[in-house]
Amino acid sequence: MFRNKKSEILWGLNHKAYMYGSKIVKRQDGSVQFYNPLVPSGTEIQSWVAIQNYQAGRTQPALPLLKKGHSYDLTANLEAVPTGSVFLKVSFLDRYDNEIKQLIEKSTQMTFVYPHEAYTYRISLLSAGVKELDFYNLKLEETGEEHVKTTESYSPC
Repeated sequence: MFRNKKSEILWGLNHKAYMYGSKIVKRQDGSVQFYNPLVPSGTEIQSWVAIQNYQAGRTQPALPLLKKGHSYDLTANLEAVPTGSVFLKVSFLDRYDNEIKQLIEKSTQMTFVYPHEAYTYRISLLSAGVKELDFYNLKLEETGEEHVKTTESYSPC
């Protein structure tokens, strides 16, 4: 039996947000208004990590742990000005924080399979000329297991 697991990720207290000249207003419902008309394209506006050094940052990981070989849907609930000016980026890292694989999606939804060789992952919002952003949440949902073909061997008696 397979049960879908859903996680809702809010902006949080992450200090990795792009702060240079930015006006960030956090609302009571957990949503965030981000305003900065001078953010260069390709810049990470905000990022979340699954595993981090607690002693260094004194914060908890913002992302759930994922199962190797399982597929996931990632959806960003946001409104950007101009429309389509925020991309999703998922980076898969090894034990030494070296990037194994990187996926960039030019929309607010993507599906990916968590690689077997990954140790942790990071999700980022990238600027593609964004001036203003209303961020509500990210939704991460497990959609299934990667199907691996198995071959049965037959040996005649």
